Amino acid sequence: MANTTDFQKLRKKRQRKETLKRILILGGVALALASVVFLNSYLIDIGATTHLSDYISSLGGGGYPVSVPGGEIISVEGLDTDLAVLNDTNLYIYSPKGKIISSVQQMNSNSIMDVGGKRVLTYSIGSKRLAIHSRSQEVFAQDFPFGVQYASMNEQGYFAVVTSSQQYVSQVLVYDSSFKEIYQFFSAENIVTGVSVSPSGKMLAVACLNTQNGMLQSVLYLYRLNAEKEVAKILLTEELILNVDFAEDKRISVVTDKSWVNFSDTGLELNRYSFEDQPLISFRSQGKNMLFLLGQYKDTRSQDLAVVDTAGIQRAGLHSSDRIRDMALDSKNIYLLYDDGLYTYNYDFNETSAFHTRNISRIVPVKNRLYYLTDEEIAVLGLQP
Repeated sequence: MANTTDFQKLRKKRQRKETLKRILILGGVALALASVVFLNSYLIDIGATTHLSDYISSLGGGGYPVSVPGGEIISVEGLDTDLAVLNDTNLYIYSPKGKIISSVQQMNSNSIMDVGGKRVLTYSIGSKRLAIHSRSQEVFAQDFPFGVQYASMNEQGYFAVVTSSQQYVSQVLVYDSSFKEIYQFFSAENIVTGVSVSPSGKMLAVACLNTQNGMLQSVLYLYRLNAEKEVAKILLTEELILNVDFAEDKRISVVTDKSWVNFSDTGLELNRYSFEDQPLISFRSQGKNMLFLLGQYKDTRSQDLAVVDTAGIQRAGLHSSDRIRDMALDSKNIYLLYDDGLYTYNYDFNETSAFHTRNISRIVPVKNRLYYLTDEEIAVLGLQP
């Protein structure tokens, strides 16, 4: 009898163990499924799936040179380590090995691209649609009922869109890097011609244009987005703002048709570099330096170049009697494209190298490489010292 009782106890004990084991297994499976769902949601939130797609799409490539896209080339920009080429039909993204990572259609001769970090923003003036692309795919798109007038994106992925409105002359919509709208600005009297979001996403600079007593007047507004209030209103009489940019959180760079002005985040003018009545042809920025091309070549048969730092001091200058067709700069070198070829200078405008050819149409430095375009190919000049 005792043996029978012991057997029953052992069987019940074994059953309890089996039941507990099954519960633990089911709990483990449920926990694993919950972890997968959470991880997948997390990866989507941080854009890891996009990064993975970008990486896979960029694998391969036979190197440069590669054939240049057909049609009219509108602009060429560096996209992190890649090359973004916009023509009148497509946006092309090329890897450092010359592979076309993506080709986005629905572009036209009025299309504009703005590169920020690892993303490209595209739109056409007056059209309703604005889109943002990673290296391999479209990550955001939106239609604006009254058409896009202007848009810009900073290196951190914050972007601002200027549109018209039923009730206002212009309105500005600001988005964070996850595409959430975080601010709106409305202008009842002034036409908004430029916008820039600070690197932290906490401030907005808005350039506007109007007339006062028959004279052209530009107005620069500074807003702190978390407080939704105007920090400063700056009037620039008889000057046309060509570009406004939050170069740093506490410095706003403003290029007009007459000067380059730096303002603090409270609206205080820090310094000004005047173009001395010379017409501004083009400008480029690199870190804390600006390169300006001044002068009307058709009239004077000469042009002037100036490298200016953020203190408003000209570091170096170059007077050229040859027409400069394009220019670029990186942290160490200045590149000038003339009719007879491409020349490299240091920041004192001492020539360091020359590449003689008459076929180059555009140049762009990307991560210590200098890309150039001809009518037939996209090529790399080589690693720069």
